[in-house]
Amino acid sequence: MIPRSIVLHCVLVMGLLGCGPEIPTLKNRPRVEKIFAAHGNRVWAASLLAVDSLGGTVLTQDRDSGLVVFAVVSDDVDGDVYVNVFMDEIDKDKTFVYVYPRAKGVNEIVDSVSRRFFDALDDAMGESSP
Repeated sequence: MIPRSIVLHCVLVMGLLGCGPEIPTLKNRPRVEKIFAAHGNRVWAASLLAVDSLGGTVLTQDRDSGLVVFAVVSDDVDGDVYVNVFMDEIDKDKTFVYVYPRAKGVNEIVDSVSRRFFDALDDAMGESSP
């Protein structure tokens, strides 16, 4: 496991470079979220499989805080889309997953990336999308 101080320094450097995780605020609530009826550890492992199946590159992962940041190529924009995934374990069998995809020069969420991530996460979890 990577020491927390190293993860925090990486997040700080990425934030200064403009590709760091965007922490949710009341002004900037997630538009894309889903509840999984599963333990947080299972959702965490499935999220890493989902990133891999999308051809994404994990930039940051911190299980304790429930954060995964990855980059993935999207047809919607030129260049990479940076995706911040936050997992919040509500209880032992319920986990919220919030997704914040961002691309440089694009202020709104890139919806197709969110859909692709949740489809891949559903596949990794063995669930089907509604």
